[in-house]
Amino acid sequence: MEYNKLKGKNLVSVGRCADMPVLGFGDTITLNRRGKQRKYHEYEFHIQCPFRIVKEKQIILGSYDIYCALGDENDSDWETYGNNRFDKVAEDIIKPMLPVKVLDIFVSEVGDILIKLENETEINIFIHSEGNNDREFWRFIDFKNDIHVVFEERKINQDD
Repeated sequence: MEYNKLKGKNLVSVGRCADMPVLGFGDTITLNRRGKQRKYHEYEFHIQCPFRIVKEKQIILGSYDIYCALGDENDSDWETYGNNRFDKVAEDIIKPMLPVKVLDIFVSEVGDILIKLENETEINIFIHSEGNNDREFWRFIDFKNDIHVVFEERKINQDD
């Protein structure tokens, strides 16, 4: 499948768009989208189900960390960038580790993903429920070739 293109590429960014974790891999490329020049990573995973990053058998970041607001002011203000555990760990712990090379990637029949990285690090993306028939759990985007591989409706679909 398309995500095998990640082997040998580097994980170069860990961020989020609202409450959707986004993982960037490979080089930065510039594409013209809707009449504007915009920078993308060669490949991205957009994750709408649980995920975690594990280093040396310790979970260092997980999708639920987005909802763990920092500070005493407003514990529910996770939407403000920098005001939750996810953003803090991504900036202070993950970013200094990058880039880190992808050694292998495995995708199970139920849509779970294991991405093995250098330095005893791995990314786990896992389907947590049967979900709605039309629910999208994750999307792998190959921006160079405009290909989207999507796990939805309990199966992998590809849009070219």
